[in-house]
Amino acid sequence: MKQDAMGVLFVAAKKLMDQLAQALPDPRPRHRLVQLGIGLLTGGGGPLTHAIGSTARDWSADYRLFSKTDWQEDDLFRPIIRECVTGADRMVFAAQDDFIVHKSSRKIAAYARDPLGPKFRPNFVLAQRFTATSLLLRPPGGTGQWRSVPVACEYTPPVPKAGKKADAEEIRAVRERRKKQNVSVTAGNRINKLRAELDALPGGRKLGLVAVTDGGFANKTYLGVLPKRTTSVQRFRRDAALRELLPESQRTGNTKYGKKLETPEQYLDNKDVPFTTAHIRAGKHQLDIRFKVRHGIAWQTGTRDRPVTVVSLAPTPYRLSKNARCYYRQPAFLLIAGELAEITLDAATLIRLIEAYFARFEIEVNFRDLKNGLGLGEAQVSNPQSIRRAPAFMAACYSCLLLASIQCSSDLRTPQGYTHLPPWRRKGESRRPSINDLITRIKAEAQAWEVFQAA
Repeated sequence: MKQDAMGVLFVAAKKLMDQLAQALPDPRPRHRLVQLGIGLLTGGGGPLTHAIGSTARDWSADYRLFSKTDWQEDDLFRPIIRECVTGADRMVFAAQDDFIVHKSSRKIAAYARDPLGPKFRPNFVLAQRFTATSLLLRPPGGTGQWRSVPVACEYTPPVPKAGKKADAEEIRAVRERRKKQNVSVTAGNRINKLRAELDALPGGRKLGLVAVTDGGFANKTYLGVLPKRTTSVQRFRRDAALRELLPESQRTGNTKYGKKLETPEQYLDNKDVPFTTAHIRAGKHQLDIRFKVRHGIAWQTGTRDRPVTVVSLAPTPYRLSKNARCYYRQPAFLLIAGELAEITLDAATLIRLIEAYFARFEIEVNFRDLKNGLGLGEAQVSNPQSIRRAPAFMAACYSCLLLASIQCSSDLRTPQGYTHLPPWRRKGESRRPSINDLITRIKAEAQAWEVFQAA
């Protein structure tokens, strides 16, 4: 089918949703799942009633698709993973983070810290917490920007605290549950599942998996369960205590560590160590960065005797406009742990890992699109199984829309299928379509397709 053919985005998205429907063992409700997915995208998201559309029929079967029908969320995302990994070269990049959706009922939500609240006063809101995992792609022939495609959206509720009348045994049980049920444990288990999914694909065992996260996952809970052929790149604290890692020949008894080393911030300020300069792409922009790197050192509290690599990035100057004053961001510190940290990285691989960390911001774009564009969290469901499945289903439909855009137009906002931009937005390089652009286009194509089928 040609790029400018009628309904090309709609047809590509529907084909992907047909593959998603195979997650249902029973073939009878598969057509209903595809209909709901198309209704969600063409209806602009929101409550499930927007996706169902018609008010002249019974809705109970659509809600039972999430509460009683037999299917697993992992099976729903398997075709998306396969599509994202096709054609991957050596490394597959995944981003992980957690987010909340605001709710108004304490029956289905718990109090959580509002990340948009001021730093000097933490605000608490009723919300549901989810742990998201996305694969980072760079569409060939596109704008050069990375695109984040969700492959998991897991409900991660907090463990309720023990009551006022709880005894010591109950309090101890709650503490043990919190160690096994938190965001770091959920993200670590997901990386292991993603590694298993890659290994099951043809040639997947030859692909290295790189997980990029923020500093909230830089802990022994997450890093202690990293599988083989997997590397983690994370934001690192500036005052972390680091030590030398003794080689096997110099170890005596239980001694594994040498002398204490400078913290990442002190190492960055050390004038005796020269900077390395590199040219990278961050979003639409080309940046010249300066950094210092240390290989084969130990972070005793996080990775024990497994070697890590620490990258200290100098502040990057920037201007808000062409003639504005020059500002400087804060320095950044990255921790590289896992398979690639156990060797001395060459310059090209190290630059690629730093670029991937800059691309981690794309998962934040996913959160904005899912919540503002598709209304994730607005589904009016209270069944425990529906609470987990409805957001996962919305994330999978969103992934189908992004992959369809990549397949049809290399994730470019081409003249075919999209309205013309106003003159003040036409400057600069080519653009990729926003979530509103994609929803508007697929809605128009779905209507044209229905007319074509009816003729």
